[in-house]
Amino acid sequence: MGFKKIDYSSTDELWEIKVLDSSGAILERWKVQKRDLPKWMDITIKKHGLPVKIKWLSDLDWTRHS
Repeated sequence: MGFKKIDYSSTDELWEIKVLDSSGAILERWKVQKRDLPKWMDITIKKHGLPVKIKWLSDLDWTRHS
């Protein structure tokens, strides 16, 4: 269940994520393309035991909640 290789020539957005501990030390560093972000979130939620349920919105659903 790995990620696809980052394609720097793509028009897809690139997300750089750092996970820090309470002292500010870097625990993890990730760089994923937008297409892999939902997969990254699922892995991170399971890995760290976060009590989060994510409902993925369709393209314009966010406009109804503002």
